[in-house]
Amino acid sequence: MKKILLIITVLCLSLIPSVSFADENYMLKEYIQQGHIYTQLNRPNKAIECYTKALQIDPKRSEIYLYRGMEKFDLGDYKGADKDFASAIAVNPKNAASYYMRGTSLTALGKYKEALNAYNTTIKLNSNVIDTYLKRGQIKIILGDYYGAVKDFTNVINVTPNFESYAYRAKARYNLNDYKGAIDDYTEAISYSLGDYNSYYNRGLAEMKLQDYSKAVRDFGRAISYDKTSADAYYFRGLSQGSLSKYKKAVKDLEKAKTLYYKKGDTANYQKTVKFLDKLQNKK
Repeated sequence: MKKILLIITVLCLSLIPSVSFADENYMLKEYIQQGHIYTQLNRPNKAIECYTKALQIDPKRSEIYLYRGMEKFDLGDYKGADKDFASAIAVNPKNAASYYMRGTSLTALGKYKEALNAYNTTIKLNSNVIDTYLKRGQIKIILGDYYGAVKDFTNVINVTPNFESYAYRAKARYNLNDYKGAIDDYTEAISYSLGDYNSYYNRGLAEMKLQDYSKAVRDFGRAISYDKTSADAYYFRGLSQGSLSKYKKAVKDLEKAKTLYYKKGDTANYQKTVKFLDKLQNKK
């Protein structure tokens, strides 16, 4: 939330009222300050009370709806948060921060097309907050617009490269069958987070697509070192071992995957693994 507060501050800089803060109603000022204090103390319900009292005094302050909405969002009240962000937009339709926050609440509510529209408007009003491109790219992946997602994540990487931007662009590239590009991006993501299970696992899947089974075995092994309960990592390492004609190792991995799938109650993958094991038994 501290990151979001910083983003909101940047987006709101151009919206500071011309009236000096000293001229504001005394009680309004007090409620807002108290709300901020309760936010810092991690007491969201008390902060909401203060912001609600402030809005009763002046319901035309869009930033107060934002403050209250953010507290509701942190409490998991996504509908309440979305209503506040919508109110902020109604009061001031040119505040990019309101659209940005509405994008987050709509995403949490599973309303992805509406969230995309909110992020589009955010960028139209203020194209300088790079995190908006990251959020929009994530929505585009969900909606299947992988080309658009790659473009958004590239915008982020060109300004502030980080783990998330590379990991998500890798995912988009994988879905575009650009397996080499995905591998390159997962490699960059790993450089930012050496212990990330998903990056090694997903890079292994991309390497399998390129039939580079030795590297896939290596990456699935690294993924397993970070999560020894990953049935999928054992399963795909087993398939890769089989493709390298290392049948004893393949059977060992698949037996482990079978056991883990059984413990997790994953019947479909358990049965799939059993069938594949039956095919390998005669090749040991």
